[in-house]
Parts: sequence; structure tokens; C-alpha cells
Amino acid sequence: MIDIYEIDEFGQWTGASDQIDEVDGCTPTWVRAPAPPKFPEGGAVVWAIGRWHVRDDRLIAEIEPEEPVSQKEAQQQ
Repeated sequence: MIDIYEIDEFGQWTGASDQIDEVDGCTPTWVRAPAPPKFPEGGAVVWAIGRWHVRDDRLIAEIEPEEPVSQKEAQQQ
């Protein structure tokens, strides 16, 4: 038996999981994947590019911008 996880139209895990035989198929709204990681309250995990990604509800404007790196500094790194 292998674990499968239900995802919505945005690739977010719905919280539903099931098990199927290795030879059985599953519909596109279910993925054969390792268990999703834990995520913060208000966040979600998204299945994309063959792995889980943790997403949170922070707005882009709330994320502190990084200091820009000059081209010269970038070349030295």
C-alpha cells in the first residue's frame, strides 16, 4: 500500500489522505507523495514540481526586503 494525498485546484493539500495498492492509479486531484510537512497555522502545503512547498499567508508587502547587492559585490562572492 502507498499513501496518496488530495490536492485542490491550486495544488494545496486538502488534508485528506488515503492508501492504494502500488498497481492502482489515482485521479489527478490525488498525488502519490511522501507525507506533507508540518506547516504554520494560516499556511498550507502545495504540491508542485514533484515536491511539497510550505506556503504561508504573509503578504509580499510584509516581507522585509533584502539589501541590494552591487554587481561588484556579487562577483566577489
